[in-house]
Amino acid sequence: MSMTRPATIESKSQQQVKTEVIPQKETIKKPEVLQTKEEVKIEPPKQKQTLTTKYKPGVERWRPLVEKYDWPVNTALKIMSCESGGNPNALSRTNDRGLMQINHIWKGKYDLNTFEDFFNPEKNVYAGYRIYKNRGNFSAWTCSRKI
Repeated sequence: MSMTRPATIESKSQQQVKTEVIPQKETIKKPEVLQTKEEVKIEPPKQKQTLTTKYKPGVERWRPLVEKYDWPVNTALKIMSCESGGNPNALSRTNDRGLMQINHIWKGKYDLNTFEDFFNPEKNVYAGYRIYKNRGNFSAWTCSRKI
């Protein structure tokens, strides 16, 4: 970047004006700081928090069934979400079945008399509740370690 300034030269008959180029040091402008850290406020998007946002789609519809029993309902729904995603016909590679992914070793107990009973949502959730009550926790479900 350069700047020009007039330089005066006198001659015998008249004054002449000559432009002389004078180099200047370039300056780098720093970007302007619009806000300090204290002024920046980042707010999460305003969204109504509902329980349905905590589970996979299809799980919340089973809440009335899960609420029939005396256990932590939200935790039971989280287990259901993790285990079956709310699919009453879910079948795992280890032969666990239904909403709560009840293992076949429970056949004959907790009103699970046939393998079809494992896929009945009411019987499956009831069996899940009974297993929870007998153990006193959700340790029978692998997903309980993730919650």
